[in-house]
Amino acid sequence: MNESEHFDVAVIGTGPAGQRAAIQAAKAGKRVIAIDRQRFVGGEAVQRGTIPSKTLREAVVHLTGVGQRAFYGRSYRVLSHITMADLTQRTAHVVQAEVEVVRDAFLRNDVEIAIGSAHFIDPHRLAINGEVSRRELSADRIILAVGSKPVRPSGVPFDDRQIADSDDILALGDIPKSLTVVGAGVVGCEYASVFAALGVPVTLIDGRTQLLEFVDSEISEALKFRMREDGITLRLGHNVASVELDSRGRVVAVLETGARVVSDTMMYAIGRQGATAALNREAADLAPDKRGRLAVNEHYQTECGAHLRGGRRHLRSGARSHRGGARQAGRPPRGRAGISPHFRAVADRHLHAAGDLASGED
Repeated sequence: MNESEHFDVAVIGTGPAGQRAAIQAAKAGKRVIAIDRQRFVGGEAVQRGTIPSKTLREAVVHLTGVGQRAFYGRSYRVLSHITMADLTQRTAHVVQAEVEVVRDAFLRNDVEIAIGSAHFIDPHRLAINGEVSRRELSADRIILAVGSKPVRPSGVPFDDRQIADSDDILALGDIPKSLTVVGAGVVGCEYASVFAALGVPVTLIDGRTQLLEFVDSEISEALKFRMREDGITLRLGHNVASVELDSRGRVVAVLETGARVVSDTMMYAIGRQGATAALNREAADLAPDKRGRLAVNEHYQTECGAHLRGGRRHLRSGARSHRGGARQAGRPPRGRAGISPHFRAVADRHLHAAGDLASGED
């Protein structure tokens, strides 16, 4: 292999964790490459998760006039007929701006960018499969910041149009006539409220009897009241046994009680799992749990070779960024060297785990 294809640090994933880890490594004088399977950098947070969903919410709040109805009345709207194109146009603009911010941070810090799906050949070598070519490289240290993806139960006929997950719901061509949301966690409640504000009849289903169990019960009850006031039907304490399409092409959620909930579109938001399946984990001796998460030690290192196996944590950044907006943008803070002592300690180890491998969205 050519020397030009060897790097000190290879970062798989360009989301918030991968971006900061790559930039911190570059500031430490390392030769760094950041790899992402999507055509544009930024990871799920920019492309399909946090940024798009929050922009969609803000677009709905503005166009429906829901924030001004206490003053102008419940019939007030900025735009009388809202389409999905009205919403996605604003979302695409914000996403593109964020992509440019991330790309500029990489370029300013001399981090090479590679687009393609990366997987292990062995613990120190990676193959990157692009759209038209394949590339191999080696690295002394590899940081995993691959993010997470929505859980898709087996047996549910996802088609990304009528039956979608919380990532694909943003790609709908039209605003659904009615919507069933399975999962009343943070994401499920958010999307249920967004589509209800658009006038879509929404049914929210969850096997738990309380919304957002991690918040105070009074807050949860207030949220229930507001959701019902907005026309959302709550089916709490019910689990979905099966999903099917009826003779009219509508989605039918069959509950364990035998009740049937019929809607035009269904969205699953029952948690997230680590997006590690495509890494060829066995080649690097990586053993995930049933939700794709990797065990790490106190330095966020995976079990590999002589390294110790730690408890199963939510995988976080192996290279912690400094505080403050300047540091998040890849610039050193005033009066400091700009290199985290924690990063200096862990950067000279072998294989690190980082990123958005959260246990779930609720």
